[in-house]
Amino acid sequence: MFMSCSTEDKGQQGRRDRGVPTVEAVVAQFGSLPLEERLSGSVKAFNQTEIYPEVSSPVIEIFVNNGERVSAGQRLLRLRDTEASEQLAQAEASLRVATAQVEQARANLTRLENQLNRAIALRDRNLSSEAEFEELQAQVISARAALN
Repeated sequence: MFMSCSTEDKGQQGRRDRGVPTVEAVVAQFGSLPLEERLSGSVKAFNQTEIYPEVSSPVIEIFVNNGERVSAGQRLLRLRDTEASEQLAQAEASLRVATAQVEQARANLTRLENQLNRAIALRDRNLSSEAEFEELQAQVISARAALN
């Protein structure tokens, strides 16, 4: 009597004689397997950031390629800066004019304060009118406001 541990019918015992499977034997060797696989499809980034400039200007030079990893502070591109350079030069010129106006206002205030001190000394001796003194006081207040 023939017994087996399979779910096949006893009538299929003749199938065991189908043939001997082919086996290939090779010598084992150490090394790494190439972990390369070629697939077709679309790849989508896990994280992606859109970059927009705060100013509009033509791009002159690009320092990184699309898809490259970048770090904080790394230069990405260079924009044409002729308009910005001209605006900077204009702003620096305006600053120099404003600085000169402040110095002029400071000098005017100093001059008027000296005149007011002389007017106070003359008024104390009753050699100057009250109207002249009040006029100089108003001019000093106006000069202080102009300086501020």
